[in-house]
Amino acid sequence: MKKILFICGSPVWGRPFPLPGMTILKKPAVEYCRRANELFKEQDMDWQVELANVEPEKFDELFKQGYDVFVFLPEGRTRLWMYQSELEKSGAYIYYLTMMEFHEKKVTKLVEYIKALEKSKTK
Repeated sequence: MKKILFICGSPVWGRPFPLPGMTILKKPAVEYCRRANELFKEQDMDWQVELANVEPEKFDELFKQGYDVFVFLPEGRTRLWMYQSELEKSGAYIYYLTMMEFHEKKVTKLVEYIKALEKSKTK
């Protein structure tokens, strides 16, 4: 099974965890992952989304755990510099959700991205 890690909120070094607002995002993030996994299963796709939940100082360890795709909220782009080299070393693909996708739990765009990724790998 191929693995996707949904990183809902990037770490801000030196700040306590969870960050203010992270608890607000946790419930919709869990629901987003649940819906995505249901759609993968319905479409007989060998993928699974997991939700990241780590302390900021352990964040870079996520990139060493063999994930195929990392999913970030739009704010992840602003902090990409903090873990760019770890992402590059992982060889994983990156998908950025829009806030509308996330809050409306539109998992179809992620599934389309995965399908396109699989198609490009078979060529």
